[in-house]
Amino acid sequence: MKLFKIVLTGGPSSGKKSAAYYLRDKYTKIGYKVYIIDQIICDLKYSSQPAEFDLGFDNRYSKLYTTQITTENVIGIQAVDAGDENVLIICLGGLGDLAGYMSPAEFYAFRRYNKISEKDMMDRYDAVIQLRSASSFSYALFDDVSYDKNITAEDAVKTDIYCERSWKNHPEFYIVDAQEDFTEKMHDLCETVATITSSKPYTYTDAYLIQSPDLNGKGKMEIGKSTTYFFQNRSVSEIITEKETYYRYIDGDSIRDVTKRDYLEGISLADSPKRKIGIDSFGFSSGENYFTILFYENIKDKAVLLVEKQNNNSNVVLPEYITIIKKINKIDDTKGIFLPNREIFPNGEIE
Repeated sequence: MKLFKIVLTGGPSSGKKSAAYYLRDKYTKIGYKVYIIDQIICDLKYSSQPAEFDLGFDNRYSKLYTTQITTENVIGIQAVDAGDENVLIICLGGLGDLAGYMSPAEFYAFRRYNKISEKDMMDRYDAVIQLRSASSFSYALFDDVSYDKNITAEDAVKTDIYCERSWKNHPEFYIVDAQEDFTEKMHDLCETVATITSSKPYTYTDAYLIQSPDLNGKGKMEIGKSTTYFFQNRSVSEIITEKETYYRYIDGDSIRDVTKRDYLEGISLADSPKRKIGIDSFGFSSGENYFTILFYENIKDKAVLLVEKQNNNSNVVLPEYITIIKKINKIDDTKGIFLPNREIFPNGEIE
């Protein structure tokens, strides 16, 4: 069994959650079981409460510290008990983030109080990856992608500094810089994680509009279904795979898994029945490529083919039953769900 536990850290609008879901989608396709531990300690960076450490007022820190350790331990036990051959645990922030908003003396006092050394904190994780905030690329980019207008670009820059200070002593500490194109940033992230795990995922994606193929008798495929509802600039999706069913909420550049109740509430807010898209997906791997064929419920004669490649310049041999109409130039697969737009269906068959 290979089990890797990594930390994704970074300031606001660095894309930690989107990155975690992106990695889950990519690594699941090469046989990994992926667990995501939502951010616990990192939330302190955005707290309005004072950051000064006081041994008489340490309950907030100690409770979050205990919650983080307990959650990691429980997920680790679940992963071992499940018996999967390859496991990736992604923590959105880790114990080392505590050092980011304490002075060295305060951090030392805190560790003594909780009877844990800095080395023990670091040793809990195989690697730490800091995602630079969009503000490190430009303040204009940060203003464009930030969903919390109460946090400034200057705040994000400070948090980037805190994160690097927190983890710089980890032997496997990596930094992924911000880029204007978030997809390129995710490509760099995948290359980094591939170095850690020695397992290369299908990182690069091409998309094609194709004639709707007949898949009867074409062999075993991973079958998935998704239904997405839109309301204002947001959407909720139910995604069903062979292994699990989960619900996803997207609001601009923000993405997270939600409960079924949240999904049903989202449906009630949908703009109209026309703002619903149902997708049947069929996925299969072949050599260095992973193929996904998406059938949209409103479209009978066309489908979308996603070709995911381990290397951007690798040769792709398409199945003989695939007839390409055209290549789709602008795609965004960073949300783990591919939705059509007017470039794909210019006649407006799907609003």
